[in-house]
Amino acid sequence: MKYQELKRKFNNVPVFSSSNLMSLSENHGTLKYQLNYWCKQGLVLKLRRGLYTLNHDDRKIGLSPLFIASQLRFPSYVSSQYALSIYSLIPEKTIGVTSVTTRKTVEYNNNFGTFIYQHIKPYCFNGFTEKKDENDLIYYLADPEKALLDFFYFNLSNIPSDDIQIFSESFRINRDVDIDLFKLKNNLRLYESKKLNQITDNFIKYWRE
Repeated sequence: MKYQELKRKFNNVPVFSSSNLMSLSENHGTLKYQLNYWCKQGLVLKLRRGLYTLNHDDRKIGLSPLFIASQLRFPSYVSSQYALSIYSLIPEKTIGVTSVTTRKTVEYNNNFGTFIYQHIKPYCFNGFTEKKDENDLIYYLADPEKALLDFFYFNLSNIPSDDIQIFSESFRINRDVDIDLFKLKNNLRLYESKKLNQITDNFIKYWRE
């Protein structure tokens, strides 16, 4: 297969898998060799093992980090620091896109950035909404209350259970953003963590100051 044929097949799709590619020919060995060559030439970009996209100039659809995050690991939703930054709850831009998954914890690095996935138990896998990015592609984003709880949960060892000032001094959480405290407390029950309960109670005190 020539690259121009690959381009015609996939220039109108955001990502494609190695299985999609192998379905185009019975000569899988040659296709794998060609795929590696195209990746080395920068014509095809490897997102992770088995998942690819065409280079920017040859692709008709734009890719956002949010959409890529939804494709690299399924099921998953964007949460924790990255989601808090989206909601302007924290001022810092995060190093990578942080997501939550019921699968094992993993990190991917590719041309589009760093994508971090943290494992959570299935009964805590909720509190997110389907969204569309600027290219009309679907991704999943935690509600602000769930993003806060996920952030606290994955940082339990770094947050003292009796420190209220940490929310303003270390995390610099913005209290000008609307937060539903009832929803926060309702989601909290799913985690079954005494320390998370204490941290969240302290956060609510900070929020109401």
